[in-house]
Amino acid sequence: EFGQINVLLVLMIVADLAVGASWRGKKLPKGILTGLAAALKLTPLVFLPYLLFTRQWRAARNMATTFVVATGAMFVVAPGASWLYFTKDVFEVKRVGSSSLVIDQTLRAAIGRAGISPSHALGDLITVAVVCGGLALAVLAHRRSSPLLGVLVCAGTGLLVSPISWPHHYVWIVPVVVWLAAGLDRPARGVYWAAAASVVFMVVPPDPPGHANALWYVRENAYVISTLALFALVAAMVRFRHGRQDGSVTAVQADGLTGGRATPVLSASRAPGG
Repeated sequence: EFGQINVLLVLMIVADLAVGASWRGKKLPKGILTGLAAALKLTPLVFLPYLLFTRQWRAARNMATTFVVATGAMFVVAPGASWLYFTKDVFEVKRVGSSSLVIDQTLRAAIGRAGISPSHALGDLITVAVVCGGLALAVLAHRRSSPLLGVLVCAGTGLLVSPISWPHHYVWIVPVVVWLAAGLDRPARGVYWAAAASVVFMVVPPDPPGHANALWYVRENAYVISTLALFALVAAMVRFRHGRQDGSVTAVQADGLTGGRATPVLSASRAPGG
């Protein structure tokens, strides 16, 4: 039940930015569904700088415009609640639960569970570094691999740096597993990577603290570590990948990091300017 809105957000964003959404036979302008998703929940706003950095200007404009219009409409419908949310509630993390719980799978929480208590300034610096690094990797994945992979890396960046990321926020694992197993630009042995990811997210979810050892720390922070592992895999893959043609993903080879077969699934071409 917790993941319902997040499932909807994932469907909206993937359909919008990686697949191409249509309504009654007409293609929706890219960025609109992502703007609506951000109006429903602010965390998808991480895709706005992603669209700008990938030079998808029209998509970024559509997203920003849709977000502003939808949010403005809610101010008209419920002015009191909207004002309270944007002036108070949005700044209070504790209203959605304690960030000290092990089920908070953000990078800052994982650092805290390691017994490290960085200062507020250092914590903010780490967050900025992760945002910049994650978005840079997402842009590289978009350009060298596929729009879907760029979206997935951007989403993972948002999960790591959000004030709180509960396990049900990680429904992004579903398109990640599909990409690993069937994506045109999947890594070599992608099916095995997909199986490993499925085991982590379905069989070994984060548990309350148990023993103070390295293995238990990995268990406590399984989603964070898995997201960082995905980033490492993507970084290695796009570093060595080559062989693009006409701005779309083709049968590329990459020093043993690609699957070596071009299967026509989950391929999404890019139009100049988004």
